[in-house]
Amino acid sequence: MPLTPADVRNKQFSTTRLRPGYDEEEVDAFLDEVEAELDRLIQENEELRAKLAECLRGKVPAMAAPIVEPKPDVAQIPEPP
Repeated sequence: MPLTPADVRNKQFSTTRLRPGYDEEEVDAFLDEVEAELDRLIQENEELRAKLAECLRGKVPAMAAPIVEPKPDVAQIPEPP
């Protein structure tokens, strides 16, 4: 499951009973999740930058046909009253 900024912002850690602070295992597990997601995002960002650079250099062949947005089906649009 992707980690969102809201997940980080809203993360609540349990306090410990015998000493002040948070449960170290819970914090470590969360930090591992943050690290893995950041690694994934950095890798994805690098791949996208490389693809963009290739496109800008003209190494990626142009598409055979332009992308055309489908037009709405006129039969499904209700008539105004």
